[in-house]
Amino acid sequence: MVRERSSVQIRQVAPDDMPIFTKTDFIHFLRCSHSLWLEKHKPDVFPRKEFSDFLKKIAREGYEVEAYAQQLFPGGVSLPSNTSGVAKTKEAVVSGASVLFQAAVQTEDNLFARTDVLERDGDGWTLYEVKSSTSVKRDRQHNHILDACFQKVVFERSGYRIDRVCIIHVNGSYRRDEVIVPHDLLTITDVTEEVREKEGEVVLSIRAAQAVLESESINESVCPCFRKTKANHCDAFAYFNGEYSAGSVWELTRISEKKLNLLLDQSVIAIKDVPVDTDLNDRQMRQVRAAVEGRPVINRGAVRKLLDTYTFPLLFFDYETAMHAVPRIIGMRPWQQIPFQFSLHILHEDGRLQHKEYLGDTLNASRDVIVALCEAMPEEGSIVSWHASFEKQRNKEMAETYPAYANALLGMNDRMVDLEDVFKEAYTDTAFLGSTSIKKVLPVLCPDLSYRDLSVQDGTQAMEQWLALVEGGVPEADRQRVREDLLAYCKLDTYAMVQLYTKLARCAAG
Repeated sequence: MVRERSSVQIRQVAPDDMPIFTKTDFIHFLRCSHSLWLEKHKPDVFPRKEFSDFLKKIAREGYEVEAYAQQLFPGGVSLPSNTSGVAKTKEAVVSGASVLFQAAVQTEDNLFARTDVLERDGDGWTLYEVKSSTSVKRDRQHNHILDACFQKVVFERSGYRIDRVCIIHVNGSYRRDEVIVPHDLLTITDVTEEVREKEGEVVLSIRAAQAVLESESINESVCPCFRKTKANHCDAFAYFNGEYSAGSVWELTRISEKKLNLLLDQSVIAIKDVPVDTDLNDRQMRQVRAAVEGRPVINRGAVRKLLDTYTFPLLFFDYETAMHAVPRIIGMRPWQQIPFQFSLHILHEDGRLQHKEYLGDTLNASRDVIVALCEAMPEEGSIVSWHASFEKQRNKEMAETYPAYANALLGMNDRMVDLEDVFKEAYTDTAFLGSTSIKKVLPVLCPDLSYRDLSVQDGTQAMEQWLALVEGGVPEADRQRVREDLLAYCKLDTYAMVQLYTKLARCAAG
């Protein structure tokens, strides 16, 4: 244990030719042991997915939060993130440093850890992990407790007595003031007891992971994800389990892992082969029927009933939003979605179609968005959105921030209907792959409309392009092109709804 400055006992680092095992490897193992083995033993065939724009943004947000977290510890020593980090950490500890940023250790059995903050506390240490989320995550996809526990285990095996483990995360109730005070922005949650309770489990998992990695071969015909729901599949699922086309049981909407395994135990892979006595909900039963009949299942009466609730003119509406872990605008909360753009297609009962749009020019665009929207939105007619709860929530939030516009915004919510509901309740096609996302529905019903030809193809790209535009990251020569790209993307969102509505209306009438 590291008890005194002059008697630091750091174990020797493993030889350079021996692979190390990191926290990233540990999390990879927990998600799929086979996938980790494939990445390490056959990197040339491992299906590495491109780091998405969304994940890149999350990483950047994390670095920003970490910078504020370091301000909670004045006088901390910043250590390099390269291969010299282990040696530099030892030197800093020996020299008597009380707080270290990015302290790194490596054990004799090749475990490597780098923690965000390590603070001396008497003869022991407190280990801090910094997260950009607004709470401590404990779910299957993101478990901060297991994450921190791995760090504790590796540091203790390297000679450090870790007395406390804490998660530093963003305070979800914080509202941006003119000057950001780190103690207000961030919350420190002590998770020591939770980590101790998980320590035995984590140690066993580390041993199991090391055993897997030491294996020269594994069964490459299947991986553990075969029995997990689609959202929990590893990147190498197709490599191990084969390519499954549209119509496999993993596409059943919201199927539980227990129910999925009951089907797999009966060797049922295709939705069309699901036994008739299987306990399914209504949407899942419609998926089975669509697969068996080989055509969409459409309840025309239900479609007609839903569309009959719409009142002309139909106002097809969509926001684009930006968000940050550390809010940029005074009065806004961490990760609050800030509308910076909207598109509005107005379909009149006689078939006339109008289009209105707005794109903010400054970071504090939401008030200007509201003003433009109030001018553009007709006072009568149903406001048609896709996944309308998103637009409704943005209106509620803006109504709180700008009370002068509360009546107008909440009044729009009262008129809002959700076109997605038709596909949840009355129109099922196996080609939707179990989803009702407009990105899945549109290519099936309107194959002539596509986002693929656009420069901006999803909401994250739109957010990043707009932030670059208003924060000076776009050269003057390119600004007009970027504006046009953003307007074209949002316009397609609402035009797509117009076309889908038209097809549904014809379907209901037919």
